[in-house]
Amino acid sequence: MVKTSILNKIKANKDVRMIVSECLVFLLGFSLTPLRFAMGVYPFGIALLSASTKYTIFAYAGALSSIFIFMKGDLVYVVGLSVLLILRIIASLIKKPDSKLPLLGQRTSHLLFEGFFEENVRTRIFISLAVAFGIGLYHVIVNGYAFYDIFSLLFFASIAPVMTFGFSGAFDGKKARAYQISACAFLFAIVYLIRGKEIGGIDLSIVLSYLIILYASKNISGGASATLGVLFGLAGNIAFAPIYALAGIISALIFKLSSYLAITVSFILVMGYAIFSSGYEAIAYLLPEILGASLIAYPLLRFEVIPRPAFLVNKEATKTVSEILLQRQDERTKADLKNMSSSFEEISKMLYETSSKTKNPTRKTLEKSCFEITEGYCYSCPKNEICWKRDVPTTKANILKMSDEAFAKSEIDLRSLEEKFIHRCPNVEKITADIERCLKNMTIDSVKNDRLSISASNFELTSKMLDSLSLSCDENEEENLRYTDIASRLASSLGLSYEKIEVKGGAKKHIIATGVDPKRTSCSQEELRARLESELKIPLEAPILTEENGTFSLEINGLATYKTKSTLKSVSFGKELNGDSIISFKGRNDKEYFLICDGMGTGDEAHLTSEMCTTFLEKILKVSSEKEVAISILNNFVRSKSVECSSSVDLLEIDLIGKGASFIKSGASPSFIKRKDKVFKLMSKTAPIGIMRNLDAEKLSFTFERGDICVMLSDGIASGKGDSSWLCDYLKETEEASTENIADEILSLAKIHAKTRDDMSVIVIVFE
Repeated sequence: MVKTSILNKIKANKDVRMIVSECLVFLLGFSLTPLRFAMGVYPFGIALLSASTKYTIFAYAGALSSIFIFMKGDLVYVVGLSVLLILRIIASLIKKPDSKLPLLGQRTSHLLFEGFFEENVRTRIFISLAVAFGIGLYHVIVNGYAFYDIFSLLFFASIAPVMTFGFSGAFDGKKARAYQISACAFLFAIVYLIRGKEIGGIDLSIVLSYLIILYASKNISGGASATLGVLFGLAGNIAFAPIYALAGIISALIFKLSSYLAITVSFILVMGYAIFSSGYEAIAYLLPEILGASLIAYPLLRFEVIPRPAFLVNKEATKTVSEILLQRQDERTKADLKNMSSSFEEISKMLYETSSKTKNPTRKTLEKSCFEITEGYCYSCPKNEICWKRDVPTTKANILKMSDEAFAKSEIDLRSLEEKFIHRCPNVEKITADIERCLKNMTIDSVKNDRLSISASNFELTSKMLDSLSLSCDENEEENLRYTDIASRLASSLGLSYEKIEVKGGAKKHIIATGVDPKRTSCSQEELRARLESELKIPLEAPILTEENGTFSLEINGLATYKTKSTLKSVSFGKELNGDSIISFKGRNDKEYFLICDGMGTGDEAHLTSEMCTTFLEKILKVSSEKEVAISILNNFVRSKSVECSSSVDLLEIDLIGKGASFIKSGASPSFIKRKDKVFKLMSKTAPIGIMRNLDAEKLSFTFERGDICVMLSDGIASGKGDSSWLCDYLKETEEASTENIADEILSLAKIHAKTRDDMSVIVIVFE
């Protein structure tokens, strides 16, 4: 539509939008600074310069220009505004920097002037108060402490901070209420600026005031319109305040029925009230203004020529959209909590099983302790020479027997020892008792340490997960406003009958139309979805029409933009259990994960550790996106085990909406990306988890394209130090599109080229 084409062009071009904003702030500073208010003060320029943020320099330039042109270069205000600018610069310099540090060694740099003129509102109000007080105090002293100047000082010091607070919402307001207050403040200043200005005998301030009242009464409420009526009455003529308030209330009640009827009835009542209160003279000084404003207001409001700002929406319609969004968020939260509960239950089982397998001391540790205990008694024993010089084999065999008995049964049966050893050793009962006591203490210490580390991990995990669930996804409000405008235009052109339509969400959009009338709608739901999908250039689900208490709502949710095709294969080396664990799964917010965990070594311990790592990360990342935190906690848990067995972690996270992907590698093998005829190798020099106290991991991010092939490997195929040129050559030359065939070929080539003999795992992913 024509009414929004210019606005859309300005919104789409950041440079144009910046230039327009800078010029507008300059003009406001130029126009408002010389505006004399009650008690002979000039608060508007000070308030604008105090409230502005990144446009402060332009406000200062406009204010300074107007002082020299309209105020004959009043030195007091020149100095005052300059001091104000210096105070704001000082306040910006002493602002504390952000102390939050990123995870995984990522660093951020802060520019020297980043965040300049972005002090909090309280600081800006205090600065405007100080400057206004200083200027007022100067006039009090110069004029000999006259009562008028003292009252002027007090008024100046009061009105400047109030106007600063009002103007601030336009520059850094993040809520609708802040924008509403700011809009009122600026309109008040503009009406006051044109007060008494006439064209053809018509007072422009009255026309503008009445237009604002009618516009607000249609888009907000009667109470708000009445409040604005009083405010603009003060800006123009106090006698008009009750008339404006009455106009706001009456028109707000009737606008829902008809714009024509609302404006007509409001006009009749306002003029009737004016004649009643001021006599027929009101016709002469008020009729042309009110009639002219009414004639202008009808086409503007009937056909919505002026777009409705986001902060002046109908509260009832907003409430309906908000209720729908809250309901969807509540459903997602319930699903997240249910998944979290299930994940915690499975993680607890896994940790308990792992704990039961690793809580006892190892055979070698117990064997060493048995020899140390025995040697302690043998040192002073008279039969030491017999046991450790003449018959050493018997002595060692029986000590090993005691160690095996204790390890297998947690107690020692003397009948299992040789009789000649029992008769020869006078301290055999004390030795067995000490071994059993030592075993008990070692087991208790191990269990305590194991349970403590698990409890600590669980507490920390719970805290981090709840924190991540409490954070809502970031929304691009500017993009949502643009999408809302497009959706509204399309819906109207296709014949959808509705009261309000909005586009919400971050990367994944949600289109919600409330007050839908299916009987008056001429387009099909599928036609609407197809056109919206084409215009917004985002994939959309089929529309969902819901009805509650006779009110219909239409909801269209976004889909993931991309998808993947993958193959996961793993083969063990030899007859022992596979020390590699590989898995793929879907996470929250359309994230997809691929994971390879390679337990160091071979056999049961390597298999147990790698399987524990994949299970742990899968359960956590299905309910939380805090992957760095999850791997850090996993690192602490693996370190706490009495059995020393670490594992590499190679985790790939793919954002199926935002086209981004990232690896987190901890001791993992390199990965390869094939894009057309080029192959890129991604690798990191980090240690496996479970070795170092602090997590040693590196995050590697990249943006994928459709048709890219990603290959993830365990170190049985390609280690960080090994020569993987054969794999690069294969990926460059192959035209194979099947992920399964690529995986099979890589495994076959690895058996020929790989220098080490280890378990082999490969994941092949194609981005579509």
